[in-house]
Amino acid sequence: MKETTTSGDGDLGHLELMMVSRRLYCRAGLDQELTALAEICYNLRYIDRNGKSQNPWSLRQMGIYEQYDLVNQRSRWILLHPSENACRRLEELLEQRCDTDSDAEDIDNIALHAAIMITASRLWGDYLDDQSELLRAFVSTNHSRDKLWDIRGYLRFHNEIRIIDSLNLQFITHANTDEKANYSTIDQTRKFDYKITFSDTQKLHRLRTELSRNRTALKSFFEIASKFKQRYSTLRKQRIIPGSIEVEADLEAHIDGLRVYINTASSLLQKCEAVDRLLTTILRLRNQAAILRNEQTLQEIARQSQSENAAMARLAQQSAQDSRFLKALTVLATLYLPASLLATIFSSNLVQTQTISSSSPSPSKTHLVAAPDFWIYVVITLPLTLFTVLLIYWMGRRVRTTATI
Repeated sequence: MKETTTSGDGDLGHLELMMVSRRLYCRAGLDQELTALAEICYNLRYIDRNGKSQNPWSLRQMGIYEQYDLVNQRSRWILLHPSENACRRLEELLEQRCDTDSDAEDIDNIALHAAIMITASRLWGDYLDDQSELLRAFVSTNHSRDKLWDIRGYLRFHNEIRIIDSLNLQFITHANTDEKANYSTIDQTRKFDYKITFSDTQKLHRLRTELSRNRTALKSFFEIASKFKQRYSTLRKQRIIPGSIEVEADLEAHIDGLRVYINTASSLLQKCEAVDRLLTTILRLRNQAAILRNEQTLQEIARQSQSENAAMARLAQQSAQDSRFLKALTVLATLYLPASLLATIFSSNLVQTQTISSSSPSPSKTHLVAAPDFWIYVVITLPLTLFTVLLIYWMGRRVRTTATI
């Protein structure tokens, strides 16, 4: 509030109320002579409903300007973007004073400022109650907190039991962040434990950011009201402006209410921060526990792989031993193959013995001769041998081509 000296013109002996595009102007006449003026201008940030279903609260602001003639006790008002409640309240007060036909000297403009402030701060309590409820129930849509203790028909929560209808299960969605943060386990070994996700911390962060911003607006509101009341008391005691103890008491009660709102917002912020730290710690510990379980699983898989590799090594060693034994048998069979072949040929009908007659009295001699059909054996055996060699070569080449692809 500041005092200036200027000259004015015009003479309006009555109070005029004019509403233009949600701007309220309250004007009073000024004398022709040199006049001492007192000016006050401030910006109020207040909370109001926006009509939305998800986030029904919005932080808004309105500007108030008053120019007061200390000599003639006339004032000029400018309100920028006032709320509808503030406009209605001002209309009521001004109409009441105009109806009582009071003089300008009896008009306490500070009471109008007090009415604007009290009306603008009226919804802070409802807003903080909603935020407190939101802090308790923003995880209420998470059905993982439901604790089913009896499959025959009971659903138990923290301290509530509701009978379940066999055809229509009704879930009690009343849980709070404290319960989720205080009763969640780290290792998640319980079957019906609370589900904590990163989205919970994001919701808390958004709530904490909004509370912090609005608490700053509340503190600004509190500072304006406190300085306004202090200056009003000084000017009233010095009899510079008309005033009343009732208005000063209303301002004091209004300031006390704002102080309570600030303390409530600070308490909610501390609660948000505490719950956020606890949930973050639980998430971190659960993550570490999950990493430990993964490491244990990987170690178990490594041990199983090591056992399998050892078994494969033993199998390969046994196969190598068997291969050496088979190779030895093959070499041995190859060594005896010519002799066996000759024995088979000579024992067959392909080779026959023929007796040589002589005129001497000595015994007759015999010698081996090929059978007349011996050529059939040679003609059939050679093509079969050649076919076998070609078949082995073709199969080996096909295996090598497949392995290359």
